[in-house]
Order: sequence, then C-alpha cells, then structure tokens
Amino acid sequence: MKLHRFIIDINLEQPSAFVVDPEIVGQWRNVLRFKVGDQVMLCDGQGYEAVGTIETLDKAGAKLRLDKPVQINREPGREIILYCALLKRENFETVAQKAVEVGASRIVPIITERTIKKDVRLDRLQKIMKEAAEQSGRGVVPALHQTLVFEHALVDAKVYETGLFFDASGPQLEADMVKGKNSVAIFIGPEGGWRAKELQLAEKSGLLIVSLGPLTLRAETAAIVASYLLSRH
Repeated sequence: MKLHRFIIDINLEQPSAFVVDPEIVGQWRNVLRFKVGDQVMLCDGQGYEAVGTIETLDKAGAKLRLDKPVQINREPGREIILYCALLKRENFETVAQKAVEVGASRIVPIITERTIKKDVRLDRLQKIMKEAAEQSGRGVVPALHQTLVFEHALVDAKVYETGLFFDASGPQLEADMVKGKNSVAIFIGPEGGWRAKELQLAEKSGLLIVSLGPLTLRAETAAIVASYLLSRH
C-alpha cells in the first residue's frame, strides 16, 4: 500500500520523532483519520526518507517510531532553474506545481514588459511547491525566489552553466544544446510574448534563443514542457 508522504523538518537518525506542526497534525487527525499503528513516509527535505509508525496522536502532536532512513535517488541529474513571467494566479500556480513535479530545482517569478499581473503570494506558491514535491516523491522542496524584474533576472541567471530563452523565432530545442551542462536556466515569457528589446537583451546576455517547435503553446504549457524536457535531456 502506498504511504502518504510528508516533507518536514525532522531528524530521521533518531529512533522516534515528535510531530507538532498543527497543520500536519490536524490533517492526520481530521482529514486522513490516522490511528495508532498507521504508517506514513517522512522526508527530511535533505534527500532522506523513513517510514514512521504512529504511536500516539492527539491535538498536541504525534509520536512516531522511525525505521532506518534511506537516501532518495529521484532528483534529476541536471539543475533546472525556471524564470517564468508572472501569469494569472491560477496559471502561475499550475506552473509552480507542475514544474516541481517534472523536476525543476528553482522557480523565479519575473516581471516583463508585457506582464499584467505584478504581484504573487509567495507563501501560497511555496505551499503548492511543497505539496507537489511530496506527491511526486522528491527528496527536497525546490527553492522559490522573490520576484525579479526581467533585467535583474538576466543578471541572476549568469551563475548557471547555460541559459535558454524560449521564443518562437529560435530553432527547435535539441538535446545537444545542453549536453554536458549541469545547470540550465530557462526563460519563459508572458502570454503576449517577449518584446523585441527583451529578445535583444537576452542575446546580449549570452542566452541561447530556442523554441519548442512550430505549435503555439500557452505560457504555462511551455514552462512545464521545457522543464520536463531539460530535466531529462
């Protein structure tokens, strides 16, 4: 039977642990209806997980007996950093959720010239990303960066080995473009597309202009597809 999985701040090297987070405890008691003897999979967010058996569970918290922790080997071999223009709330939340599920390592919301929505609830996005990491079996929760304006995002991305700027004018993405690269920055524009000035700045910054093929994709679709492809090329 598949166990419910939770990423929490916990020392898995100890024989037992106490979980006192009111949100998690409330979910266990009131939603999942856990009982003494039920088991859960606990992940420390550092790449290790262990089965925990509930010994006590009440409003104050839960005590669990821990099995020996094991290392999780499900992270992509390449670091994928997604710089995505802010979209409508539900669309950007979909990007955050699905990009984590397919392997993104870091998500950076950016403001471009055609960005309409310019604010975002980072706390809500972080929660969505944590739940996506738990659901997909990842050993860490990807990082969420503060929102950056486009020009600052270009500077931020210079620390990575290579960067891809997705635009319909570029050649189609090929595996050889990122061969041997351990970290790749991905830039996805807004629904209205990039301005010519932004394309020029991207080229000047050393980003490779590429596309996802001849079809026109919505921004959230492009972000998810690009993250998936590059985490596996």
